[in-house]
Amino acid sequence: MSNGKVIELSAEKIKVQFPSKRQPKLIKQGSNKFLEINGQIIQMNILKVDGITKKMRRKDTGFERTILTKHSEYEINYIRKELGIKIMNPENQWVSVGGRSWLIWYFKIGNAPKNVQNQFELQLYATTLIGDKIICINAPMQKNTDFGESANLVNELMESMLVK
Repeated sequence: MSNGKVIELSAEKIKVQFPSKRQPKLIKQGSNKFLEINGQIIQMNILKVDGITKKMRRKDTGFERTILTKHSEYEINYIRKELGIKIMNPENQWVSVGGRSWLIWYFKIGNAPKNVQNQFELQLYATTLIGDKIICINAPMQKNTDFGESANLVNELMESMLVK
């Protein structure tokens, strides 16, 4: 974060900024970093997709949708199989924000571990593809979290994204 209101992510050859109308708070837990915005935990990261060539990177909505769909399927399978978490009612939808395609996907958690301090019951993701990178915004929600408020927050972040 810079100036307390601009969230910045950077990775190999890419920098993404999210100017925020709200006051994000950085939370560090070991090597993990999270944001808290109006009580909502937000995780943001940049993931590299191997094997994408310059020719593939051209603006192609079908290609973007394939990559983002495969990524969401991979994450859901990892959560189910490797973490042993029951996923209920997975949903997804495509939205266009600022001329960029985003895959919004979410699901309920059926068997959250009881020994975890903050019980998350729903996961909301927004992902988009820039070159060979997936930009991922994740809003894990606790039992009494208002889905609409969290979705609005994620939407604000999507709308404010600037690629540097």
